[in-house]
Amino acid sequence: MSPQGIDAEDIKYNNIYQSGYYIIDGDYKTNNYKLRDFEELDRGFDFYAPQTFEDSKGRRILIGWMGLPDIEDLYSNPTTDYGWQHALTIPRELKIKNN
Repeated sequence: MSPQGIDAEDIKYNNIYQSGYYIIDGDYKTNNYKLRDFEELDRGFDFYAPQTFEDSKGRRILIGWMGLPDIEDLYSNPTTDYGWQHALTIPRELKIKNN
């Protein structure tokens, strides 16, 4: 999910479009749960719009976008001088550990 407006804490939440997940206490299938402890998937300041898919080996793969074109007042993007802008991230496998 992508909550917005979380205040930065040291190296956490420095991206205005955080992407991550909440730890769930309870059973989300019965609506008897509480969300706690939002965890970012990536702490890059311009990590954006991650997507996942299942590959042919059954692994959950995540690829995101590196680049935020609408925040030019926060940082510059010199690559546009060379005719390109932004890129996809390196694919990574997502796993659930300890349930």
